[in-house]
Amino acid sequence: MLVYYFIPFTVSAKPTLFIKELFVAESYRGHHLGEELMRAAAQAAVAHGCGAIRWAVAAWNEAGRRFYERLGAQANPFWVDYSLSGDALVSLANTPPRS
Repeated sequence: MLVYYFIPFTVSAKPTLFIKELFVAESYRGHHLGEELMRAAAQAAVAHGCGAIRWAVAAWNEAGRRFYERLGAQANPFWVDYSLSGDALVSLANTPPRS
């Protein structure tokens, strides 16, 4: 399964294809299905004039990182991935606007 979407990216003035999810069931791994899904994403990105494909992978997912690097991907040294959740999310949502 591969889930992706396109988003404008102002730095390159071209859209970027963002991969939200890539999953291959354990019993199907090793059959190059992940590679085929990534190839399909690359083809879609090129067809839509994208400047890049971007995604996040968990730091502990060494097998996933090796897979992506085998395809030619590199860890992005310029961008830091942030998230807002739990109490911090609720707190921000409930903060009144400043006047």
